[in-house]
Amino acid sequence: MLTKREELEQLNKERLIDDYLLLEKRLETLERQMGELKRALGIKPVKTSKNSSVPPSQEQKVNRNGQKKAKRGAKKDIGGQVARVVSQMKSSNVVCLNAKPVVQIYRTCFNM
Repeated sequence: MLTKREELEQLNKERLIDDYLLLEKRLETLERQMGELKRALGIKPVKTSKNSSVPPSQEQKVNRNGQKKAKRGAKKDIGGQVARVVSQMKSSNVVCLNAKPVVQIYRTCFNM
C-alpha cells in the first residue's frame, strides 16, 4: 500500500500543478465565505498591536483564569479592631459617641 506522498510522487507535474491551483482556489473561496459570515454575524477581528495601533501593553492577556487583579489603595482591615473596641466599651459600660477614627475613640474612651 502506497503512502500519500508516494502517490503524489507518481503523478505527473501537470496534474500536480492543476491540483495545487484547485486547492488554492478552494482556499480563497472558503476564506471569502468565512469573511462574509463574520460580517453577517457582526464579528469583528480582535485588535492587537500587530493589526492596529493598539499598544502591546493594552492587548488582551493570555489565559489568566483564576488570577484576580490585586486591589490598589489602602487596606481596610480594621473590622477586628472595631469589634474589640465595641465589646470593650460594652463590657465597661462606657458611652462614647464621638465620630472619630477607631484608634482615637479607643484612646478617648479608655484613657490610653
